[in-house]
Amino acid sequence: NYDCFVAKFSANGQSLLASTYIGGTGSDGLNNLQPLKYNYADDHRGEIIVDANDDVFVATVTSSNDFPTTPGTIQPASAGGNDGIIFKLSSNLNSLLFSSYIGGTGNDAAYSLQFSSTGEIFVTGGTTSNDFPTTAGVLNPTVLGNTDGWLMKINNTATSILASTYIGTANDYNQFYFVQLDTADNVYVVGHTRNGYPIF
Repeated sequence: NYDCFVAKFSANGQSLLASTYIGGTGSDGLNNLQPLKYNYADDHRGEIIVDANDDVFVATVTSSNDFPTTPGTIQPASAGGNDGIIFKLSSNLNSLLFSSYIGGTGNDAAYSLQFSSTGEIFVTGGTTSNDFPTTAGVLNPTVLGNTDGWLMKINNTATSILASTYIGTANDYNQFYFVQLDTADNVYVVGHTRNGYPIF
């Protein structure tokens, strides 16, 4: 079906320095299930960023139950349906440094990721799962609506969930497409809601 790929070009764009497929036997990098596929281009949302070592981090979605993962990560196996996925490749694209699913038994998608100043990874997306992995003491540890946004903080090796929350409104649709941090590591998410999001 569909596979993800990562390609690295020279600074002037004239040379292909490295390029690789990554995926399983299902569709990878394709968010084709409603209600997560709601807006224009939802089916191809995702993000790629690099760290100070030029190692490559990707957040996207997979329907493969055999997407390549690495031992010890936060979720080495699919929980069902479409899942979010996060993976890290070496800068020359020849080593999978870590790879993990993110999701519950419904449909889940990861759209954006960023680093904190101390190297933790923040990931955001959308979910229809009522058992999406969350942690205690966060904004919304339990499901809110039929489709919720989510925000997760993990350590730099993707072996531990440091914090995770649903974000949304009761009995309605919400998703979050971008996450950014400021210089004080305050976290900002940008997304979409269909009704009654609180303003304060």
